[in-house]
Amino acid sequence: MRARQRRAVAAIALLAAVSASTARMVAVHSDQTAAAALLPGQGRFAGAVSLGPVAFKGELLVWATGGFSSDEIKRIRDSPQVAAIAAVRTGLLAVESRRAGYPVVPVEAMAANRDAYAAALGKPAGHLAGMLRKGAVLSATGARLRGLRPGSQLRLHGGRRVAVTGVVADWVIGGYEVAVDRELGRRLKLERATYLLLRSRGPRPAFEAAIRRLVPGRALRFRAPGERSFLRAGDGALPLGLVKLRFGEFAVQSLSRPEPDPRWVREHVVRAVLPVLGPVRCHRLIVPHLAAAMTEVKRLRLEQLVDVTDFHRRGGCFSPLPAHGGGAELSRRSFGIALGLNVAANPTGGKATTDLRLVRVLARHGFTWGGRWLRPAGSYYEWVGSGA
Repeated sequence: MRARQRRAVAAIALLAAVSASTARMVAVHSDQTAAAALLPGQGRFAGAVSLGPVAFKGELLVWATGGFSSDEIKRIRDSPQVAAIAAVRTGLLAVESRRAGYPVVPVEAMAANRDAYAAALGKPAGHLAGMLRKGAVLSATGARLRGLRPGSQLRLHGGRRVAVTGVVADWVIGGYEVAVDRELGRRLKLERATYLLLRSRGPRPAFEAAIRRLVPGRALRFRAPGERSFLRAGDGALPLGLVKLRFGEFAVQSLSRPEPDPRWVREHVVRAVLPVLGPVRCHRLIVPHLAAAMTEVKRLRLEQLVDVTDFHRRGGCFSPLPAHGGGAELSRRSFGIALGLNVAANPTGGKATTDLRLVRVLARHGFTWGGRWLRPAGSYYEWVGSGA
């Protein structure tokens, strides 16, 4: 009898330990599991995993094209309408690739005051502030791409090493691959305050109006938790880590010369002849989606909505363009997963003239449209999967 009781107690203890371990794994690695379930180039938009139920409660994100200056941040911080603020700075880190001639892997990173960001995140932050105090925290996707875990070192080009102190679910750090504290971010040249997390005093409409008055002439966009899968700026497209996970990661010569490693190009970028567009050069995984979209355009007799000459002269698909904003972003056309249509008629920043019938067709096949962005890009389409 006593032996059976001891075995029962041991079994209960084992089940409790497994349950606790499973809960921790789900909390930390939920995004990695979801991403692993998707085939490359297929599946849902980045929203396969949503924010935790109590994450960023009471916060409002605001971003502006080009980010915020120190003076603008101070004005907003000092407003009596603002109860708390966390300025999030973003950019690319030059991570060591060990690839001869292409020594850098661009990695999307964020930096913020660790206590302010953890307070904005709320209860799900757990020990995040402590981990950021000691080094870099990776998203589950970032850790998977780098093959790193807590206790490892993130090797940057030029010899710097940064301790990896934690791995969290992607949404915890806005879908960025790496998060660091503000002070370390300053040393890593993550200087541009891309977006702000604000806690308001008062109702949202009045608060938004007050913030707009503080930065007159700026086009602003506000987001509350749950409106998108990731609380981050530029949330209309996939975070860079998820782009890499689906389409492959490449090395470059430097962040200022971000042309992909030719070996990656040979493996992933193909030439094809599609309805309406004719010859294209795109990532092999989006060719079927683009072909299906153009087939539908032709079936609906909407070919006149596409300026094919302009596409071959100014648009196209794969184009190893320099990073935008002085190294703050990596063009998705460098991956061959975005394209330009009717570029001459839709200059970036101007009023989009694109016929929405074309937009709807491309959206049905996974391409989001830049015409609705904060700085409109009416000629730009990027593959994000369903949810476009």
